[in-house]
Amino acid sequence: MKLNNYTWGSRRIRDELFTLGHEVSHETVCRVLNHYRRTGKIKPSLAWKRFLSAHLGSLFACDFLTVTTFCLITYYIFFIMKLETREIVQFAITEHPNRQFLKNQFTEFEYNYPGSYLIHDYCGELRNCRIIT
Repeated sequence: MKLNNYTWGSRRIRDELFTLGHEVSHETVCRVLNHYRRTGKIKPSLAWKRFLSAHLGSLFACDFLTVTTFCLITYYIFFIMKLETREIVQFAITEHPNRQFLKNQFTEFEYNYPGSYLIHDYCGELRNCRIIT
């Protein structure tokens, strides 16, 4: 199945096997696929790599970094970078990042770059923040 449908993952293969009357677990399908990848009988699907190359022009990443001054004041710098060119397209500095600060940054980003993909990592205390635009 994997050879004929290279985009199918283990869950899709498990579901197809179930419709054919074979009940196997997702983990079993994963183990079989990994075994065949290691032996070289099937190649990895490269789905993530294909996605990145297809959308590289509209992919952005955001993160925080901190800077502590000599007076022991910590500033949080939020920045958004275009992944294709590694250019910083937006940044903001604050002493106290909060939900409103992030909402303003995301709203401005969405206004300047509509239809783009923004990749972010775990945001610590702001993880429950819902950005509504």
